[in-house]
Amino acid sequence: MFKSYFVAVFLLLFMLCARAYDLNNPALSPVKHAAAPPRHAPLGFVEAGRLNFAILRDSSGEAHLPRGQASSKSIDAAVKALQLSFSKCFAQTPEIIEAADQAAREKFAYWLVVGDCALAREQGIQWRDIPEQGFVIKSFERGLFIVGHDTTLLEDRASLSRGSLYGAYDFSERVLGVRYFYPGDIGTYWPALSELEIRPLSYSDSPRFMNREGAYHLWLGLSKDEDLAKYGAWVQGLKKGDRSFGDALRFGAKYPGSSHSPRPEDMALAFPEQLETIFYTSAEGKFFYNPKQHLGNLFNVVDLKFADLLIEVWKAKINGDKMIGALPAEKFQLGARPNWISFGNCDTYQQEADIVNDPVVKSLNLITDLDRARPPRALMANVYARFYEYVCRRLAQELPQAQLCILAYYNAEYAPVDPRFKKMPGNIQVNLCNGTVPKYISVPEQRRAFQQEVRQWVESTGKPVHRLWLYDEYRNPYVRAVIGEFVHEVPKALGKDLGDGALFLDSGFQFPYYSSFYAAFRSMWNPDWDVQAGLDEHWALFYGEKAAPFLREFHQILKHELMDFYHSLAERKVAVPTYPAKAIQRLEDLLASAESSISPDSVEMRRFKVFSAPWAENIRVQKAAQSYKLPLYSAARLRPGETVNLDGLAD
Repeated sequence: MFKSYFVAVFLLLFMLCARAYDLNNPALSPVKHAAAPPRHAPLGFVEAGRLNFAILRDSSGEAHLPRGQASSKSIDAAVKALQLSFSKCFAQTPEIIEAADQAAREKFAYWLVVGDCALAREQGIQWRDIPEQGFVIKSFERGLFIVGHDTTLLEDRASLSRGSLYGAYDFSERVLGVRYFYPGDIGTYWPALSELEIRPLSYSDSPRFMNREGAYHLWLGLSKDEDLAKYGAWVQGLKKGDRSFGDALRFGAKYPGSSHSPRPEDMALAFPEQLETIFYTSAEGKFFYNPKQHLGNLFNVVDLKFADLLIEVWKAKINGDKMIGALPAEKFQLGARPNWISFGNCDTYQQEADIVNDPVVKSLNLITDLDRARPPRALMANVYARFYEYVCRRLAQELPQAQLCILAYYNAEYAPVDPRFKKMPGNIQVNLCNGTVPKYISVPEQRRAFQQEVRQWVESTGKPVHRLWLYDEYRNPYVRAVIGEFVHEVPKALGKDLGDGALFLDSGFQFPYYSSFYAAFRSMWNPDWDVQAGLDEHWALFYGEKAAPFLREFHQILKHELMDFYHSLAERKVAVPTYPAKAIQRLEDLLASAESSISPDSVEMRRFKVFSAPWAENIRVQKAAQSYKLPLYSAARLRPGETVNLDGLAD
């Protein structure tokens, strides 16, 4: 009997320590499996806690990159990420050897081969044939290949592609069971393992969007001393301004950025004698130049002399001039490359009253009744279309390789529909900034309006919209906690009308709302990722089986019940509405139940403290709003002939 009990306990421990991976785990992005998987016996990479493999790599491939560019490496970073995963999961760090060192590699039963090398090429894996930023993971009789499209192998590259690094993180997640949610010692889930058997496998993956830009917002969440002090009480190992966790979230970029370029303050410093050419003056004499800050400036897109000045500025930057006007070129914030130029209006909304009487606008009839009948942000469509047409013609002559990427924002948000301007030049790309997505993408009328807006740009430019600027709701914590989970709906709504450029979510990273940030970037990699499955899985991993049901329900109330209420509001200008009292009380009860289910001194409790940090105050504010009652006073009206007797009696 004792022997049977011992065997049962051993089997249980083995099951807990062995990694029975599922390549099609719905909590992870779906991958493409090879039609003919390899044939070989299972590979005992780790047996009884003993590593039977080494990591092989060809270090010469990235040797041309200086030490200062280590963050731009792929294979080197992939190897380090894999070493960390094995050291955390198996309490052992695998050895790294050169793939070409036959004597050294033969000391090991199996090999984990990372990046391009002769061994990979002998197996028919050519890194250049892999889609950009993609990777291949393939087993063979002696081990496993993780090979990506790595432009870091090239001394002269057009864009940064780090496929092997993304492959390393995918392997850690899909095979080892690691999950990366936020920076610091408790932000990653590392399963404790002692066995790893690799069955025959061959799959590949690559991102839907080439730009997945979150480094700035990740930095924001790690740049404030008060945040670091607050969350650092629970999360150890945080470094101020550290953006390295973006690798685990698969940040990436192929295309140059597109934003508010050039900066109005730089234009003013470079050309102080041409301020009236650069900045708009209304017919009534109102000059839209604000030397104190970015806001309050308006570029003079009515005057084509401003366009001529821009051409000279871009040429100076591309030609490598030391000075642009009176400003040193290195101080001039400007998006200009031989093949890519960014132009964006300033962060100032142009009112109709300040433009409608402009002599050029009136003489060319640039604002028509048709424009006024469209949404308010379409008012300047023809004004900007005329400006873009002129700029694109000049670029075609003087910088023929350049594409002009415009920031379709504020009054320039909508495409022109006027027959005179409807067909835009071929050297234009659109970065569309629509303030309703992803917040309202699940609201049918908002979704249809957004689809129509994008379709008008496609019809005008003859190409898909290049990239989308998506917006958070910073003032509403209930929305902010889940908004990233709606990102995947955006490309699904647009289909072929959206190109491969980027979904950029303007949402600062905050520790308590990590799941929203995580969901957003998972969805940018592959919009077909199952958001629900991905987050459902993590509650038990991160907080334990007992607390998981409470936190899962808490999250579902935020995402569904409260978002449905938020979407149903007739007046949507209210940032934080007063939510139903029953739902708010349920949130409070669920947090209390979850906390009581977690061991006080555990890593799960440290994670819970991070997760729950903002909710006590948010719930308190909601309860205060719910308890407020508008005072009602009774009043009497005097009839004709009646008087009031002021006798001091309150009757």
